Amino acid sequence: MLAFIDDIKLIRIEFNGYIEDVSILNMSCRFVRKQGHLQYFETNQPIPLQKADIIKINGQQFPLHIGLVTLSDAFEKTFRYDGPLGAIYHDDHTEFYVFSPVAKEIKVCIKDHLYDMTGDGTIYKASIQGNFAFEPYHYEVRLVDTFSKVLDPYLKGTNTKDGVIIPQSLIAKKANISQSKEDAIIYEAHVRDVTQTLDVPHKGLFLGMLEKDQDHGFSFVEYAASLGMTHIQLLPIFDFEGVDPIYKSRFYNWGYNPKHYFALQPWFSSQPTMAKVTIQEAIQMIDGIHEQGLGVIMDVVYNHVYDMDTYPYDGLVPGYFYRHDNHHERTNGSYCGNEIETRRFMVRKLILDSLIHFVEIYDIDGFRFDLMGLIDVETMNQIESELSKIKPGIMIYGEGWHMGEVLEDQEKASQVNHQKMPKIVHFNDTFRNKVKGELHGPALGYGNGGAVDLEDLILLLKGSPNVFESPVYSMNYVECHDNMTLFDKILKDTSDHEHAHIYQDFINALITLSDGISFFHAGQEMYRSKKGVENSYQSSDDINQLQYNLGPHIDVFKQFIQFKKDTKDAKKHYTIKEDHIWIDVITNQSEFEVIIKTSFNPYTIDLNSCILWISTAPVKPIKNQIVLEQYGVTILKKR
Repeated sequence: MLAFIDDIKLIRIEFNGYIEDVSILNMSCRFVRKQGHLQYFETNQPIPLQKADIIKINGQQFPLHIGLVTLSDAFEKTFRYDGPLGAIYHDDHTEFYVFSPVAKEIKVCIKDHLYDMTGDGTIYKASIQGNFAFEPYHYEVRLVDTFSKVLDPYLKGTNTKDGVIIPQSLIAKKANISQSKEDAIIYEAHVRDVTQTLDVPHKGLFLGMLEKDQDHGFSFVEYAASLGMTHIQLLPIFDFEGVDPIYKSRFYNWGYNPKHYFALQPWFSSQPTMAKVTIQEAIQMIDGIHEQGLGVIMDVVYNHVYDMDTYPYDGLVPGYFYRHDNHHERTNGSYCGNEIETRRFMVRKLILDSLIHFVEIYDIDGFRFDLMGLIDVETMNQIESELSKIKPGIMIYGEGWHMGEVLEDQEKASQVNHQKMPKIVHFNDTFRNKVKGELHGPALGYGNGGAVDLEDLILLLKGSPNVFESPVYSMNYVECHDNMTLFDKILKDTSDHEHAHIYQDFINALITLSDGISFFHAGQEMYRSKKGVENSYQSSDDINQLQYNLGPHIDVFKQFIQFKKDTKDAKKHYTIKEDHIWIDVITNQSEFEVIIKTSFNPYTIDLNSCILWISTAPVKPIKNQIVLEQYGVTILKKR
């Protein structure tokens, strides 16, 4: 016989026989209904969930398990808490706060000593005397009749096994980054990828990002700044599954496997078992990026967790953290085994608290939300509102794909609902697919030999007004960590390998010329290849590491980035002449003609009063004319 609490006043008993009498803590229960072998009883008052661990049925005692109660509307409305959670360090004591309306007992374990916590019906708390800076800790939790080890969902540091108590004294310098989010040019980087081939002491680690390679004469961060980028977006640096922090080369992973939402990934630390060092090295990296005038954007994953069995929340409030359908089955809109139920008060609080932690402690300048369409609109707007109070101008953007079946369409933080989120930017997959071609197929795009609709290409250059109400919503990109690199796709989809570099330079220029935010994958400017691997999330360093293929093409790329910056407030007029797009670009100081050529047919241009400014492809000069013979973007400056 098994008994479960399914609602605040509802008991489910799995038993085929006759039940005469049911009671819980001297509360009487009345029979409600029978469905097959399931029998339901209602209590005459709300069940005290932190106390009720035994049910008496027909005079015998049985364990009372936590059933569907944590998914009920009554539970959601009743159990809310807006105070501190986790371990709050002080020099002479540490306070602990845990949300668990259903645990019967919780003890905090510090250095193998157990301390009782006190429940108030919603949370458990304790104040333990002593200086516990950087000491490991965990909780021992009894949900029904046995204790289990549970880590703190709010742990701020880890020694790779337990949580670690972190003093608030570790904090990044407050940078005054003057970059405007509306004019951002973002460079996406994985800490290990971009340092693995550099001749630096700390390859693959936070510190390696700042160390100068002797052959190239720059650090990765210096290189990104030299390109003209405004922000570096770091693939996940929070604690994730799928790597071995001690034996670092044993496994590789991008990091979209959330393990802890407040702690950093010790895989990137020179001393992974020492949380203090991990935090200090991350802060040193962030400070170093800021010193180059660049903003730091964290890639965050609040749509799923890697392992529901090991993520701490189910050990404290079973089921509550995850989205379920009408049959109480966990949903899988993320295609990773689960979805986080962002609409629940305490889940939303954890997400907000986590983001606030990274802004206040690490001085993060923005966040990229993985599978943002699985998060609800209200949560995203609250995130933007609360973070903007701390850091005005913070960047919030994400993958606004229309995903999942349980979250109502109008609630999804997806592209189609962008008007409901007026300060949140979306990756423009329309731009991506039309410029580089079909994402998972062979169809070519405007930039690599496909048929070109020039009027439609002009719409893309204008920030996709047929998709977004304003260019400020549009993040224009063709390549990121996902899928094939642009260069690999060009090689795969076209038989024109001779012109692959021409296509890539052309597409990169289109990104810079398009209204909205420009986004580049690290190495995109130097024809990055992953040897044709489409999903390299756990491939070897040999596939993922960045090769610094430098040359004149980098200088051209820099010039287009600078042109974007110099003309951000320019007036633009678009025309089509002889199957080419011409853009008049007028600033207060200068006037330019931009010619976008999408064929290999020779095209002769009279320079008249213009001079050649930049071109992605070779230009053949003939007296007062130039001949454009290849795909390319050419910019002329009027004298």
